[in-house]
Amino acid sequence: MSVRTLSLLCIICCQCIFALEDESLEKVSICRNETLKPKVNTANIIIESESTTELSFFSQSAECWKCKLRLTARINPGATCYLRVDSRWPVHFKIKDEEGDLCQETTFHFKENGIYNLLIYNRTQCSQELTNDPSDVFIPIYISMAVVFVIILLRYAFYFKSSVTFRRIISRFSQEKLIEADLGSPDSINPTDDNESLRSRILVRERLKSLDAFRGISIVNMIFVNCGGGKYWFFKHSPWNGINTADLVFPWFVFIMGTSMAYSFRSMMRKELKKQTIIAKIVWRTVVLFFFGIIINTINKPNIELKDIRIPGVLQRIAVTYFIVSVTHMFSARPADSHQFVWWSPIQDLVNYWLDWVVALSLLIIYLCVTFCLPVPGCPTGYLGPGGISDDGKYKNCTGGAAGYIDRTVFGSSHMYQRGTFMEMYHTHEPFDPEGLLGTLTTCVICFLGLQAGKIFLMFRMHSERVKRFFIWGVVIGAIALALTEASRDGGVIPINKNLWSVSYIFAAASLAFFMLALCYLAIDVGNIWTGIPFTWAGMNAIVLYMGHEVFVCKFPVYWKIESNHLSHYLMNLWGAAFWFIIAAFMHYKELYFSV
Repeated sequence: MSVRTLSLLCIICCQCIFALEDESLEKVSICRNETLKPKVNTANIIIESESTTELSFFSQSAECWKCKLRLTARINPGATCYLRVDSRWPVHFKIKDEEGDLCQETTFHFKENGIYNLLIYNRTQCSQELTNDPSDVFIPIYISMAVVFVIILLRYAFYFKSSVTFRRIISRFSQEKLIEADLGSPDSINPTDDNESLRSRILVRERLKSLDAFRGISIVNMIFVNCGGGKYWFFKHSPWNGINTADLVFPWFVFIMGTSMAYSFRSMMRKELKKQTIIAKIVWRTVVLFFFGIIINTINKPNIELKDIRIPGVLQRIAVTYFIVSVTHMFSARPADSHQFVWWSPIQDLVNYWLDWVVALSLLIIYLCVTFCLPVPGCPTGYLGPGGISDDGKYKNCTGGAAGYIDRTVFGSSHMYQRGTFMEMYHTHEPFDPEGLLGTLTTCVICFLGLQAGKIFLMFRMHSERVKRFFIWGVVIGAIALALTEASRDGGVIPINKNLWSVSYIFAAASLAFFMLALCYLAIDVGNIWTGIPFTWAGMNAIVLYMGHEVFVCKFPVYWKIESNHLSHYLMNLWGAAFWFIIAAFMHYKELYFSV
């Protein structure tokens, strides 16, 4: 073999090693020499190379956690290169030639549909020059918000005067003080009658429209984001760490389930149902929800085999959570609460139900111990990353740490979710299920927090007492979430992560849920400045809307092929949500309500 051949082989090997080191061999391409068409969530870069040698373009999204730059494209000598870059988040990039960095690493947030000339001044400096005037892609959102705002103003202009509404809210709280003065504080009443106390006879039994409205807001938000959310990144799930609008839907739904649970158990206790009967109801609902979840996992998969059916899922997680929390609360639920004044009366909602909190804290401790102490083969103990190219690819098969390892061991990779939101960005190959086993523990905790909201409704009848406690809970657990994350996306002891259902994530979501419930309660049940419509309609048939939208999510009349831009997708996805509003309104008109 000649010296020339050996030299050529050495050069080829070095190039291969260099490419493999960046783990981007499959993504590297020669730049196109023609203008690229506009594409959603991207911008175009034009690089005119005057170099006599090949250039290499390295880039990486700033959203990618602990990711180094990757070789994106090679630019031929003297060529004009057209590249697409992500416009959703800032992008880190640089250009190199055979002598080193031609353009030092730069971070820039490109405008969507913008066309940029990348100018190279010398061997170390580059700048981006915008050559067109791209329109604001958020205009559809601005218009829809303006329309909603105008509708609200017109409604109150016709039916209300702000001063009257304000006096109505104040009068509600004032009336509470009068009731206390005339009849004594509800906390001092000793119920000696049957299941209904004297206080219960004075204050008629209520149906909380705010709870139905909150449930409706959650389910409609879920439908909108599942339809596509107008292709806006903030209506999608976060790739890994962080929290977007879509990340609030599921935990809020679980929170509301816990709140409703307080009412359903109070009703069963007053009917004096035997524990065997209650357990039978719990088991039945758990089985039905789990079965519905498996059905949803097989929709639009006519040729799926049993060995490939995904076992975890949204309804499956709800079913298991419902079972654990319900069985726990069954042993502490009571037909009525004693309101004889004692020194711990202000926190009776905690003291009377101490068993619930023992179980909730135990589940939280188990989650933390397993997450940070379980050894995972080939991975650092306590790993919380996405694997793949994160951490320079050192832990590429460690996606999700202990949570992913448990699911792959128990279910097997073929029975898990295969299209995680993080896979495209982190180039992971290991499946990871966001509705896996370990996250069920923290899901139970947020359900217990929702149950706590229900206890507040049942035990404190004065509006001021309820709202005050909702805001206190929201502030306290919100502060815990901020402390765990150090008020950052990726920092702190435990980053916010929906895929892992991290402790900081459930506390942040529950904190916002307490605030949201308080606002809905003030607007709907206290001030009567909003009826909750149309969200109350959706909230009263949430399971029908969830199952229905899963079946028709990519089918006419809520989906069809359209031009790929934000306006078209946004309007179609709004129609998708409105369609299910219409279904909910029709069912309400016919007085058809379904629950499991």
